[in-house]
Amino acid sequence: MARIALVASVVAGLGLAAATPAAAARRPAVVPAHIALSVASGPPGTAIRVSGSGFAAGELVRISLASIGHTPMRANRRGSFAGALVKVTSGTGPGTYRITAVGRRSGRRASATFAVHTNWAQYGYGPAHMARNVYENVLSTSAAPGLARAWRFNTGNEVISSPAVVNGVAYVGSQDNAVYALNAATGARRWTFRTDGAVDSSPAVVGGKVFVGSEGDWMYAIGVIHGVKRWAYRTGAAVFGAPVVRDGTVYVAAVNGTVYAFNAATGAWRWRVKLRTEVAASVALGNGVVYVPAETGELYALNAATGARLWTAGLPGYAVSTPAVAGGAVYIGTDHTGVGHLLAFNAATGKRIWDIQDSHGAVAAAPAVAGGVVYWAASGGVFATRAATGTSVWQFGLSPMQMQSDPAVADGVVYVGAGDGNLYALDAASGSKLAAFSTGGAIEGSPAVADGRVYVGSDNHYEYAFAPPRSAS
Repeated sequence: MARIALVASVVAGLGLAAATPAAAARRPAVVPAHIALSVASGPPGTAIRVSGSGFAAGELVRISLASIGHTPMRANRRGSFAGALVKVTSGTGPGTYRITAVGRRSGRRASATFAVHTNWAQYGYGPAHMARNVYENVLSTSAAPGLARAWRFNTGNEVISSPAVVNGVAYVGSQDNAVYALNAATGARRWTFRTDGAVDSSPAVVGGKVFVGSEGDWMYAIGVIHGVKRWAYRTGAAVFGAPVVRDGTVYVAAVNGTVYAFNAATGAWRWRVKLRTEVAASVALGNGVVYVPAETGELYALNAATGARLWTAGLPGYAVSTPAVAGGAVYIGTDHTGVGHLLAFNAATGKRIWDIQDSHGAVAAAPAVAGGVVYWAASGGVFATRAATGTSVWQFGLSPMQMQSDPAVADGVVYVGAGDGNLYALDAASGSKLAAFSTGGAIEGSPAVADGRVYVGSDNHYEYAFAPPRSAS
């Protein structure tokens, strides 16, 4: 008791009020510092808005991403701030990074994580099917030769479907009537969705759903987390082509020539158009126009909002490839009695710009477009052509092997599969071979390049992932 009295007298002598349990209860609780990000993941170059609370009133708050400082923000009188801008640099590789905010006066600290992904979300990378991953920054021309098989997954039947790779998950369809979600780093299966009919269609993964068609005359929307059906629509004919998704609408064509625009959330169609033809390839979308390749030898342009026909262009032979839209032009391959053509059309008018004939056979693979060059494959090899003029840049011969895969471009490298079972990596500037990776079966589906890995399916029933040695096993 004497000690307590002494302490109380000292406090009183200093002019301070002694703390009591009641006084302590009246003190405002210290709110832990906290920050929130406007987005949780994105590609290199993403601009992130950061908001925070729980800091000291009026203090400067230093914000950093992976130890790289950004412009500090001043907290308001309530210790909060909003609108701080953090930009992920273009050279940032795939991975999870910590964003940290520290109060300069109080020392209060809060952090949140941001995942950098270079996703390949749809067939041909995006709705226009240019097949170029503009964010890929790991697999340069010097790194690509060092790729090794990271994993392979047995789907039970041929894999013609091109994979979509989004936020660390690879989605792929198979001829065994299923769509698989696989851990993109390890190949471990997350879920399987059984379909009515084989899946040639390549999935599109947008807004938390996987959109894909089947030979069983169905169009599906599947939840990405558990693989549960969100909606399904019976199209009345097989869906071989990949769906295109943009602004809440899913565009797809059935083989009987019916083109649909579905509400992505509900599956109700916004419009549908019946063309007097067959459509086995995928539609493409660019500048508010849906481009539809007709097997009977036409290229249709439809208004994306209404389905109204804008123009029709005649083709030399069957339209056997998916179109690619870039720089105000549409590029498409055809088959005319054993002679292939690669053509360029004005995207707005349908006027033919140029036509390249290839005597080796059909140009069935969809072209890729990057840096003003069109990369395309035919039975004679792989070719690079000036997009504006149609003049040759280089060619890489693989005759007499049948080329079947669409090319994909990323970080200066062209990836293309062949009937000999090899995935080839070519220098996009020169056409020189950088490497070849064997799968053991013919490759018909287009490769996808995401997060520093290359994914491709094979007729030997496996989906493959190739990665640099540090992540390969």
